[in-house]
Amino acid sequence: KILSKQQGVTLFMTLLAAFNKLLYHYTKQEDILIGSPISNRNHSELEGLIGFFINTVVFRTNLSKNPSFKDLLQQVREVALGAYTHQDLPFEKLVTELQVERSNNRSPLFQVWFVLQNVPVSNLELEGLNLNIRDIESGMVRHDLNLNLSETSEDIKGYFEYKTDLFKATTIAQMAKLFETLLEIVVKQPDIHLKELVEMLSESQKEQQILENQKFKKARLQKLGKISRKASTDIS
Repeated sequence: KILSKQQGVTLFMTLLAAFNKLLYHYTKQEDILIGSPISNRNHSELEGLIGFFINTVVFRTNLSKNPSFKDLLQQVREVALGAYTHQDLPFEKLVTELQVERSNNRSPLFQVWFVLQNVPVSNLELEGLNLNIRDIESGMVRHDLNLNLSETSEDIKGYFEYKTDLFKATTIAQMAKLFETLLEIVVKQPDIHLKELVEMLSESQKEQQILENQKFKKARLQKLGKISRKASTDIS
């Protein structure tokens, strides 16, 4: 939050920029498109209305020329402000105008989804009823990879959703750890350039893999030890 304030951007923009760098680490793609929902209630007359006004916007990021994180923040800021200006344009109309090829298996324009919930949610009170919010797991995802974050007064929490035919659970767990590592790095070194950051993430990834291998070997030895002791007991 402090970094965001210093750079004149929102927390959403900072996290989106970091997520772009994480995706570059895995894909090496310099042209990245990420979809995100927007409330689309930019007129005060809509505040009191009940209904679904949410629209989809697409943030396009150019990671060529090895930008520093500070430079990327400013690029994401300009892209986001442009997207907010045109948030009334229905996503379906955008897809139609661009004549994007459609598929039943893939969303047009983007395959990665990013959400930051940072609007305080008050308790809904109705006479004679006790209400609370429940998380619902549909067991399905519309995109290849989703990152859902929520800001609280104390921290930022989140989770990944992903297509299991594209990603393993271990890969996503590693991705989550790397995202935390990436955020720690850019907060301390906002001038760090993309390629240097990727090198640091690669080293961290190797260290994570070594630790995981050590844990696996230790667990395997413990299991073998239990089997051996059980076999000795049965023989005796």
